[in-house]
Amino acid sequence: SLISTQQIQQQLCCYCYPIGFLPTFIKLKRYLTEEHANIGDIQSIEFRIHCCSLKSCSNDRINSSLLNRFGSFALSILFYLFGTQYLSTISHAYIQSPNETTCSFHINYNRSIRLPPISVNIISNSHISSTYNQELIIIASKCALIVNDYRLILRRFNTDEQILIDSFHSDTNEKFIEFSNENPEIPLIFIQSFYYFIGHLKESLINHIPRSTFTELTSFEIVYKVQETIVAIREAARTVPITQTQLPIELGDDEECDHLSTDILERIGQSNEVLELLKNRHLRTMIKSLDCSLYPADDMQKAMVEPIFVQFVDQLLAIVENKDKQ
Repeated sequence: SLISTQQIQQQLCCYCYPIGFLPTFIKLKRYLTEEHANIGDIQSIEFRIHCCSLKSCSNDRINSSLLNRFGSFALSILFYLFGTQYLSTISHAYIQSPNETTCSFHINYNRSIRLPPISVNIISNSHISSTYNQELIIIASKCALIVNDYRLILRRFNTDEQILIDSFHSDTNEKFIEFSNENPEIPLIFIQSFYYFIGHLKESLINHIPRSTFTELTSFEIVYKVQETIVAIREAARTVPITQTQLPIELGDDEECDHLSTDILERIGQSNEVLELLKNRHLRTMIKSLDCSLYPADDMQKAMVEPIFVQFVDQLLAIVENKDKQ
C-alpha cells in the first residue's frame, strides 16, 4: 500500500528520536556514575513525552501503536541509564483506540534494604499537533537532574540551575528554522536529528534530498529517491550500513538469494545463545504472532522495539553474516 504523509511524519519522529537525544543521555549516564557524591541518592523519576497528534493519521494500526512505541523508547533509555538489575515491576496501560491521547505506565526499582525504592512515572501525550518534546526529571537527595529536549540541566536546591550540556549548537535551529517554517508538517526533531547524523558532511549533500520527499511521499519512485540518498550519505560518511526498516517491494518466495543454506540453518539450530533466548516465553509468543500475522511489516516494526526480540535478531544475524568465516 502507499505510504501516507501523516504516517511518514510520525515514523520519522520515532526513528530519529534516539539519534537526536543520544549525546545527552550518554552525558547523563556518565554524570550519574561519576558524580554520585554530589548528586545523592535518587528518590523519584518522571519521564514526559509529547508527540504529534494521533487523530491526524489515517492508519488506525499506526495510530494505536505510536504512543506505545514512544513508551518503548522511554523504557530503553531508562534501562540504559539505570539497568534492569533492581527492576521489580512494570505497569503498562496499552492504547486501545486511536482516539486516546495519553499512555502512562510505571516502573519500580527495589535497590536494597538501605535505599528506598525508586518509582518511575512515564507519560506519553499526543494531544499536541505537529510538535514533539520530552522531559526527564530525576529527583535526588542533593539536586535535580532535568533533561529538557536536548539540554541536560542540574538544578541544586536554593541555587540557580546549571546547563551541563546542549546537544545541538545554537546555529542548528537557525540553520533550519526557515525550512521548518516553510514545512511545519515535518517535526523539528527530524530536521535536527538528521542534521546531527550527517552534520560533518558537505551541505550540498542535504540538497540531494528533494523537498517534495517530505510532503509528497506517496509513491515508490519517491521512496527509491530516499533510499538512493541514504546510500549516498553512507558512502560519503563511510559509516556502517544503515538498516532499512522496510523495503518498498517484497521479494517473492522463489527468490533463491533470500534462502538460507542448510549449514547456516544447522548452525542456528545448534547455537546455545539462540536456544537460551528461546527459553523466554515473551519472545516465543512474539515469534508465533509474527508467523501468523496478517500485517507482518507493521508487527515486525512493533517487535523491533522489544529488547529481547532485537537481541534475538542480532544473534541470528551474527550467525548468518559469519557464514564466510566458518
